[in-house]
Amino acid sequence: MYKKILVLFSLILFIATPVSALSIMPPDEIVNPSALFGQDHAYTVTFRGNGEAIVNLRVAFTNVGETDQTTLTYRVPQIEPQDAVAYQVIREPQCIRYGSKEDECNEYQEPNYYDTYWYGGTTYQKAEVQYETDTVTVTLPEGVAPNKTASILLYFRANGYTKKGSFGSYDYLFESLKSEESIRNLQVGITTDSQLKLKNPDSDVNYRFEGDFAPAQGMMAESKMMVSNSSALDNYYQQIGQGSVVKYATYLQPLDSFTVEGSYADATWKLYAKAIMIGAIICIAIIAALLFGILKLIKHIRGPILFMVMASFVASILAAGYTIGIYMLSSLVSNWYYSEMNMPLMLLVVIVSFGVYPLMLFGPAFIIGRLRGMGWGVGTFALTLMWLILYIVILVGFMVMTNSSNKIYGGPEIIPMMQTEK
Repeated sequence: MYKKILVLFSLILFIATPVSALSIMPPDEIVNPSALFGQDHAYTVTFRGNGEAIVNLRVAFTNVGETDQTTLTYRVPQIEPQDAVAYQVIREPQCIRYGSKEDECNEYQEPNYYDTYWYGGTTYQKAEVQYETDTVTVTLPEGVAPNKTASILLYFRANGYTKKGSFGSYDYLFESLKSEESIRNLQVGITTDSQLKLKNPDSDVNYRFEGDFAPAQGMMAESKMMVSNSSALDNYYQQIGQGSVVKYATYLQPLDSFTVEGSYADATWKLYAKAIMIGAIICIAIIAALLFGILKLIKHIRGPILFMVMASFVASILAAGYTIGIYMLSSLVSNWYYSEMNMPLMLLVVIVSFGVYPLMLFGPAFIIGRLRGMGWGVGTFALTLMWLILYIVILVGFMVMTNSSNKIYGGPEIIPMMQTEK
C-alpha cells in the first residue's frame, strides 16, 4: 500500500515539475506576448484627382531576435514608391511610482508601442529609407533591444494603384505592404481630395500561395537627421488608419497582403453611371414589352381599352410626379431659414394630398366606369396600380445596384503639420 502511495506521489511531482519551473523562470526568458501575434499596421491612403495615391503607414513591432534590431523590410506589390520618408517613434518611459522627493521616480513603465495613445513625451527621429527591386528597407536611427516594442511612420507617393474607369471615374486597388513577419492587426483607411467622391469598396486578403496627406511631404522633407517633438505629429500619428472608408484584417501570415478595392470620381453620378444606364435599359425593355403586349391586345380588342390604358398611365405619372414634388418640397423646407413655418406648411401639404391622391388614382377609373361600365372602371384602376408598382420595382432595383452591403465608417480628415517644431 505504501509503495503505491509513494509511486503516485512521485508521478504527481514529475508532472508538476515543468509548471513549477515555468513559474520561477526569469522575466527575460518569457517571450513578449506581442511577439507571438506579430506586427500591427495602420494605413491612411489618400487618392487624388490625377490618380496618384498618398500612403501613410504606422507600424508597431517587437524585436523577437537575440540582438538589437536596426532594420525593417517590406515588399511593395504592384507599384514603385516615390519620395519615401520614414520616422522612428521614440517614447519616454512613464513614471508609475514616485518617490518621497519632488520629481523623484522610483519606478518607470516601459512604453508599449502597440498602444496608439501615449501620454508621455514622444520624439520622431528620421530613419533612412532605401528601395530596391520590390523591397523597402527602413534603417532605424536607434536599435530596438530584444523583446522590446517599437514603432515607425512611413510615407510615400505612388502611381499604379488606380486606373481610369468609365465616365471619368477612377477604379483603385490598394494592396498593403508584405511583411516577413506575421501581422496581427491591419487597418486601411481610404480618403480622397476634398472635391472627390468615394464609392463603396470591396476588400479581400491575398494569400501568398494563391496564383490628402500631401502636406505630409513638406513635413517629412526636413534635414536627414531631424529630431522633432510636436503635438501636431502626435495627433497625426494617432489618426493614421482612419478615413472616409475603413477596412480591417487580422492575423495575416508572413508575405500575405490585404487589398481594398473601389472607385472615386469628382461627381457622384459618374460613380453610378453604369448602374444608371443598366437600370434605364431594363426600364425601357420592360416598358417596351408592356407596350408591345398592349398593342397586340388592342389589335384584338379595339375601342375603350386604348383609353383605359392611356388614362391609367397618365394617372400613374401624375401620382408619381406629385410624390416626387412632395419629397423635393420637404427637403427644401427642412433647410429653410424660417423654421417656424415648416410644420404649418407640411401640414397644409398633407391636407391637400388627401384630396389630390384620390382624384388622380380614382378619377380616371370613375370617368371610364361611368361611360363604359363598372368593369372598365375597375380595370382602369388596376392598371394604374400596375404602373405604380412598376415604378417602385425600378426604383428599388436602382437602389440595390447603387449600394453595397459594406459598411462605411466615418473618420476625421487627417491634415498633418507642414512644418514641425524642433
